[in-house]
Amino acid sequence: MTRHSKHSYDSAVFSYHEKKKMGYGSKTVILGSETIRPFDCCCLSLQPSKDPVVTPDGFLYDREAILEHLLNQKRSMKRLEESEKKRKLVSKLEKERQEEEQKRARLEDFERKARGLGEAPKASKQGDDAKGKGVNPSNFWLPEGKVVHKEEEDDSNIGKNSPKYTYCPMSGKPLRAKDLITVRFTLASDKERHRVIEKYGQNEWQYICPVCYVGLSNAVKCAVLRDSGNVICSECVERFAKPYSKNPVTESRIDPDRDIIFLQTEGTGYAATSSNKLEQRRLAPAARV
Repeated sequence: MTRHSKHSYDSAVFSYHEKKKMGYGSKTVILGSETIRPFDCCCLSLQPSKDPVVTPDGFLYDREAILEHLLNQKRSMKRLEESEKKRKLVSKLEKERQEEEQKRARLEDFERKARGLGEAPKASKQGDDAKGKGVNPSNFWLPEGKVVHKEEEDDSNIGKNSPKYTYCPMSGKPLRAKDLITVRFTLASDKERHRVIEKYGQNEWQYICPVCYVGLSNAVKCAVLRDSGNVICSECVERFAKPYSKNPVTESRIDPDRDIIFLQTEGTGYAATSSNKLEQRRLAPAARV
């Protein structure tokens, strides 16, 4: 146990202060708001979306970026499919060649027996020992047995591991181009911007809620209405959209469970308003006990 005096440097163990001074332990840094993606930026390019679209799970993309990403996925699936066809063709030709060799060997053996020459000497196997006794080539402990087993396993898993559909790069769920929903942000005019500034302070709001004129940001939870693509705040969703099953912008009927999509944002740099806490951890050497 450490000594609590001014002459505690002769202790046999390190104190907590000495360990921290030497750099032991994990380092945790809470990242600020400048490292967080704004709510109106694309999840792929991390730039403001020119033609924003949203997935059914609430991830925002730029139309050009997500379509190019889905197209690249289709190209890679097509390449995998072509390589799978070539592999099957090669394996089929190899199997036919082995069958032809076996057939020819049986015919030669039959002709030798018919002439009275006896059976042909069998070729020594690669796994034979020094005494000349045959060893099973599929033996686990032999190198050639391992290689054959690995090749068979790889051939059986090629078709299983290849993707069969395009997927969302953020959620990993299946995603098609027709599943994308066009998003329409409401730009704040000068009059509306002054009203927001008078109510919420000096903030440069680029987009606002078209119902209550609240400035939209990462601190405000937003939702996209599927039928019109308008983005409104969560307070308007709870007050107008869900109770009346109606779009508060176009007055059309909607399904609250299907037609209201909440945007997936990364929060803010404040712990009180951010649901996601971004941390950067770096492992340092630990003292041996």
